[in-house]
Amino acid sequence: MSLRKKTLAILTATVAGLFILVTIITRSFLERSYTSLEEQTVRNDVLRLRHAIAAELSHLDNSARDWAARYDTSAFMQSLDDGFIANTMTDSNFQTMRLSLVMLHQCGGEVAFLKAYDLDARKSVAPPTGLVPFLEENGLLRCDLAVFTGTTGLLKLDEGPLLVALQPVLTGATTSPVHGTLLFGRFLTTQEIQSLSAAASLPFELLSFPGQVKLDFHTAPAPLDGNAPVFIRPVDGQTVEGTSILNDINGRPVYELRFEAPRVIYQQGQASLFYFTLSFLVAGLAFGVITLLPIESLVLSRLAHLSRSVKQVTAWRDHSARLAVTGKDELSQLALEINHMLAGLEARTAELAKTNRELQAEVVERVQVEQALRESQERYSLAVLSANDGLWDWDLRRNTIYYSPRWKSMLGYTEDEIADHPDEWFQRVHTEDLPGVQASLAAHLSGLTSSFESEHRIRHVDGSYRWVLTRGLAVRGDSPTGPVTPGIALPDLTTLTALKAPYRMAGSQSDITLRKQAEHQLRHDALHDALTGLPNRALFLDRLGQTMQRSRRDPNNLYAVLFMDLDGFKVINDNLGHSAGDQFLTVIARRLKSCLRGIDTFARLGGDEFGVLVENIKKPESALKIAERIQKELKKPCSLEGSLVFTTASFGLVHGDAIYQRPAEILRDADIAMYHAKALGKARCEVFNPALREHAFSRPEMENRLGDALKGDLAILTMVSREEKVQ
Repeated sequence: MSLRKKTLAILTATVAGLFILVTIITRSFLERSYTSLEEQTVRNDVLRLRHAIAAELSHLDNSARDWAARYDTSAFMQSLDDGFIANTMTDSNFQTMRLSLVMLHQCGGEVAFLKAYDLDARKSVAPPTGLVPFLEENGLLRCDLAVFTGTTGLLKLDEGPLLVALQPVLTGATTSPVHGTLLFGRFLTTQEIQSLSAAASLPFELLSFPGQVKLDFHTAPAPLDGNAPVFIRPVDGQTVEGTSILNDINGRPVYELRFEAPRVIYQQGQASLFYFTLSFLVAGLAFGVITLLPIESLVLSRLAHLSRSVKQVTAWRDHSARLAVTGKDELSQLALEINHMLAGLEARTAELAKTNRELQAEVVERVQVEQALRESQERYSLAVLSANDGLWDWDLRRNTIYYSPRWKSMLGYTEDEIADHPDEWFQRVHTEDLPGVQASLAAHLSGLTSSFESEHRIRHVDGSYRWVLTRGLAVRGDSPTGPVTPGIALPDLTTLTALKAPYRMAGSQSDITLRKQAEHQLRHDALHDALTGLPNRALFLDRLGQTMQRSRRDPNNLYAVLFMDLDGFKVINDNLGHSAGDQFLTVIARRLKSCLRGIDTFARLGGDEFGVLVENIKKPESALKIAERIQKELKKPCSLEGSLVFTTASFGLVHGDAIYQRPAEILRDADIAMYHAKALGKARCEVFNPALREHAFSRPEMENRLGDALKGDLAILTMVSREEKVQ
């Protein structure tokens, strides 16, 4: 599109846009103003109608107040004299006072007088049936002067809308007792509504609530003479409707007061808008034509000539050509600048040709470097994929960690299930191992150690923990250290003058779970008996030593050691075999555990010898009771390869004493006491005393002396099967 067409289009668009904008703003403002004025007029008219109804209600209330204060009215309420009714409640009085209903109600709850009158037909009619129940249900018939001083309002009855005024019947003074309630009522019949419309010069109608038009009635109830909400709705272009809600005597909406008026103000506003719009359009067109003519002469034609000259220079590709310059305005200055640009282009073209040759040589060199870098990256990727260890690379400045696929698969995760944040690592470390890992990291990052190395537990995706060995090395340089994962406190690196700050750290992670399990099993086997699974002699002596230390700190912490040896165990091995003997030891170990407490230690010391460490006993006799329970359990028969085996045990008991310095000394004395029990007849428990040590036999000698007694200590009964009995 040419500049001339663009200028014409812009000018046209500007005038049109300005016309549309002004039209919209003006129409919006004027229409809103006219509409607001129309709504205000309708609202005032509706309020005038409400005030007219309120005035009728006020007149009715004044009449009721005057009659309620009369002496003859209060006298009638006390005597119920029919003369008062005959003289005052005549049809002529009803017609004169324009009353549709009069009721006198006694404080006792009885209706003293009730009469309804049709003002249009000029005759008495039947009273409304729902009037009295409505008044009683809503508490409007009161006799307490402190509470009830009279009320007025609108009632919705089946017979139509009724204006009522209720006043207490008094003797005369405002402080006299209340004798009852006087009610004056006037039905708003069609003729009454027409009379009100004529008096206000505003025709209206009353419709039962809710009407056909849905309005927003979420407003507080308003009195008839107050500024109640008025809802205005245009019916069409010729008529506008105003509606207000009339509440009953209890404040509930019961009727719609509807008023319709011609839209004179709105129609005048529409005509004014039309003439204003037409005038502005004509003025805009004239302004556009007057503005376009000088622009064409002074600017557009000269720009067209300048454009043709530049196109010729471009077509010839001759940077030595120059444009003709006429005048001293901006367009002339533009032609001079173009000539300067052409001169610069001429010099720049030669320079670019030289630079182009240099760039071609540099491109060839970069292609070779990128090829070498690509090959290096491929070698690194192959090394990462083939490595059995998981690799990690921590950027300390950005606080992000790259985890290799193998690192993630060690923990049971896929490539996309672990992000690059340090918390992915540290939040999975076992809580007991985390402080040590953080301390090792801080020591290495601070330069206190040459490398980072840590064995710790880390949580697998299945919830279990795996043992891993993590190694790493920090890279140091001039870049300042970025944020480090929370919980790792580094010292002030400015004090390390010979050490540069770390900015990167990389390392590997190896799964050592199997090795840790093997180490744990080795430790367990070294301290437990392979046959029974009980603690062995080494573990028993270690726990005994710990108990001795606790007893030295707290003399009230009593303990005792039982040395137990099975009586006649050799008979089982000789008669039933060593396999049965091993089975017997396993069964005995399992059964005797039930005789001990959880804090006691039950160990196999070797062969058929067992030790019991009894801790936290309140009195020395407690250890003897444990020996009795064990003896009782041993006397129960044990089935071994079809035979029932009965056995007993000899016990040596040593109570903890400060004279013992080493655990082996206590175990030695318990052993001496046990052999003393065997010498006294076996199947008993002997408490050690120093005299036993002085007269103790040597172990080989004691075994020789007791050898002959072993033969009858163990009774073996062969179990006869049911088939053998039958035979």
